[in-house]
Amino acid sequence: PGEVELGARIGGGSFGVVHRARWRGTPVAAKCLETTSADRALALKDFTIEASILRRLRHPNIVMLLAFSTIRGREIILSELMRCSVLDELQALAPGKTLPRPRALRWATEIARGMAYLHSCKPPVLHRDLKPGNLLLDGSGSCRISDFGLATFRADNRASSPDGGPGESFSDLTGATGSYRFMAPEVALSKPYGRPVDVYSFAMILYNVYDSVAPWYGETGKAAAKHAIRGERPPIPRDWDSKIGELLRLCWAHEPFERPSFAAVLDLFDAARDAGVDVEAPPGLGSPPAAAARALPGPDATPAAKPCCVVM
Repeated sequence: PGEVELGARIGGGSFGVVHRARWRGTPVAAKCLETTSADRALALKDFTIEASILRRLRHPNIVMLLAFSTIRGREIILSELMRCSVLDELQALAPGKTLPRPRALRWATEIARGMAYLHSCKPPVLHRDLKPGNLLLDGSGSCRISDFGLATFRADNRASSPDGGPGESFSDLTGATGSYRFMAPEVALSKPYGRPVDVYSFAMILYNVYDSVAPWYGETGKAAAKHAIRGERPPIPRDWDSKIGELLRLCWAHEPFERPSFAAVLDLFDAARDAGVDVEAPPGLGSPPAAAARALPGPDATPAAKPCCVVM
């Protein structure tokens, strides 16, 4: 912590503040734990979970952890400094303007790649709070998944379904965790759930970036969750490409077992591209490199147990 020079605040949440910072001469993002004593136990739990998960992840579409400290009073997570969030980009659009759809589809593909990696880790990692504000853009405009404070390791007890698709068991996790507007109905109802909850959230994000308007815009998040519980979904305009419409319907299916895995989602994006759907190429590349989609070894399930300061 003594090596970190904090700068301007660039974000924050219930238990922490994110600053632009400098660490060993490098611009970074610094998430600092800031909370009252009454909330400290819960905040520290989320903080420790995020650090323990991030330290084991290496993927082009996941924000990289650089260092962290769990020393009392000096809890801090240092990660790559990103340019802005997808939410920032959407909110910056001028009235009547929309995000270019080929770019929206590139971002969605990058998110799906990162999530396919997380769900294929041993044990799998569920994000549980996918939303535009947690999807960050780097200096080149590539999309990275961030904010793992609500993420969790999931006991991998489904030999028949290693990718989280049909056949997965939903007996180990319950409780309303995440953001209502992007929350799967089974989560809102506190029913048992598994990896398909992230696929549902992804569908709502895809709808959001493709339309440049949040699903159930003008209604509260809780009202949006009630729509989801009733099996209602945002209307898909007729002028949208049919393959994107079909992808949305699959990913936001009411029954979790009917939603595809993220590996299958990537296959559907490939099929759409082959059919002529325009997807923006990654910055500086004519086509996505195959190596970018290959996952490195997944996280170890054993978190750091003692207060420490770690440089990755």
